[in-house]
Amino acid sequence: TEIEWYPGKILTQKVLKKKPKKGSKNAKPITKTEDCESFFNFFNPPQVPDDDEDMDEDT
Repeated sequence: TEIEWYPGKILTQKVLKKKPKKGSKNAKPITKTEDCESFFNFFNPPQVPDDDEDMDEDT
């Protein structure tokens, strides 16, 4: 099951807010979200590549 976080309370993402430069026409702050290391990411399975060429023959 997937965890449904409250808005602004997501522990697996970091919210970055940048203030615009002085004199810019767009005066709204820019917000970006980045994934950060969290205990909850431990339970996500790793991504398996679709290409068989990247896989070793021994495994």
